[in-house]
Amino acid sequence: MAVVTSRFGKDFIAKASVFTIVAIAVLVKYVRYLIELAAPAQWYPLSIIGGFFLLFIYLFFRLYKYALIKMTVARDGIIWKSLITNKVTVIPYKDIAHVTCSTTNTSGRQYSSYRTTQIELISGKQLSFTNVQFDNYTELIDEIREQRRLLPAPDVTGNNHE
Repeated sequence: MAVVTSRFGKDFIAKASVFTIVAIAVLVKYVRYLIELAAPAQWYPLSIIGGFFLLFIYLFFRLYKYALIKMTVARDGIIWKSLITNKVTVIPYKDIAHVTCSTTNTSGRQYSSYRTTQIELISGKQLSFTNVQFDNYTELIDEIREQRRLLPAPDVTGNNHE
């Protein structure tokens, strides 16, 4: 019964870094354009561009909120920590309804396929992560399966033995 903590994949960190640098460069260029803009007639098209920009910023942070997580598979449950918001969620194994692993083929890209694990909770909430995200993806999955296997069987007789 080991405790397994996620390790970010090197490719994932590289892609996230490039995405961040490009997003910051676009932001700087946009702000410089706003500063240089003087004619009021150009504010209408600029407001449309600004709206798309705000949408981009929202999606950017939403992506990082869900992608930059630290996951620890412990004896009592899964500890899911957002590195952006610093929010920690502890998920007891008894609250997990299903764990589904799937493979997606993406021909013509760097990865010919990637694996995704979807954890569905009894409450209906879903959490997911991929093998691109974590170097030790297989180790995490194996430990989750092992910990769920060790759960006591539910009492189907309706008697409470506690």
